[in-house]
Amino acid sequence: LFRSKEEDKIYCEDFELMQFTGFKDRYNREIYEDDILWDEVEDEYCTIELQGHEYIAVYDSFIISLIECYDSLRAEGNIYENKELIGDK
Repeated sequence: LFRSKEEDKIYCEDFELMQFTGFKDRYNREIYEDDILWDEVEDEYCTIELQGHEYIAVYDSFIISLIECYDSLRAEGNIYENKELIGDK
């Protein structure tokens, strides 16, 4: 099946690419940039963002390096498909 570059461009606009952070949650699921995770220690949701050269977990009132908290997180979704989990954050 042959597809032109223009067709591929249209196809690629239908989804968001998400970068793997290199970390897995406490249930061994991969954590991606823009994921929404439940922190079982803090008892609240956070989102994952890239800040400079480091992935961070963004909570309502603070941020922390992902390397410091990934083992207490549970992947719940992402900001594109599950925005309701974090409201207007």
